[in-house]
Amino acid sequence: MSASAVRSCECPSLPIRSADSHLTGKLISRALPSVRTQRSTQLIGDDQARGTHVLMPKTRRHTMPDRAERTFRRTAAERKPREERWAELIEVATQVFYEKGYEKASLQEIADRVGMLKGSLYYYIQSKEDLLYEVVSTVHERGLSIVRQLAERSGEPLERLENVIHGHVVHTCRTLIPTTVFLHELSSLPEERRAEVLGGGHTYQSVFRGLVEEARERGQVREDVDPKLAALFILGSTNWLYRWFKPDGPYSPERIATDFADMAVRGIASEAGLAARERWRTAATAQG
Repeated sequence: MSASAVRSCECPSLPIRSADSHLTGKLISRALPSVRTQRSTQLIGDDQARGTHVLMPKTRRHTMPDRAERTFRRTAAERKPREERWAELIEVATQVFYEKGYEKASLQEIADRVGMLKGSLYYYIQSKEDLLYEVVSTVHERGLSIVRQLAERSGEPLERLENVIHGHVVHTCRTLIPTTVFLHELSSLPEERRAEVLGGGHTYQSVFRGLVEEARERGQVREDVDPKLAALFILGSTNWLYRWFKPDGPYSPERIATDFADMAVRGIASEAGLAARERWRTAATAQG
């Protein structure tokens, strides 16, 4: 680098006598680390006072951001509590994966929609694959929570199976975008991570299979019905809703759920099960 180039990079400074320059340099070099330490301590202390847990990256660039970047860092999105930002990140990522597909979606676009720097995403995830994993896991856990709650209610197993199918269909129709991302993009994950999402023995499927098995043991489902195939049949037909259901179409979620549950249950129920079902339906109608 030439001497003229060096001089062009230098900042204007107050005149310092050559005899004092060595001492002045030492004083400045000693003062700067303490200032940086105090400022870092203050920032971390402020975050702890707000109840947030700051995950510091292992390395940082020591370049000064330009004015536009500094302004962007101070946006409301950057100052939101960590849990709120995480929920927003999952929601926005779900929407982007739905619109673009996993392969064409970019972390930059997701960061822009959330209103944060792309680098800030790495406080939450390490890669786009991690983000997809979190999105499909969230969708699966929410749906599983709903069917489990319905399955664990009181009542005969065939009655609970009908309620579970009904609830699953309504949930699918009302969460069409997340459901579509789950069913479309789950295969984009490596096999090991797909297994983690679905759980051992396909946890979602096991809820339906368990109810069919219980109902068959009670004589409410025909002996020739295979519980696993019955569960696959029910889930296969109901999960396909995302391909044709239209929120502004002729069929409401409630109508579809009622009809699907009715057809599924009548298709596997025994004569005793159908008779018992009529008694439950009559009693429910009488109770209003």
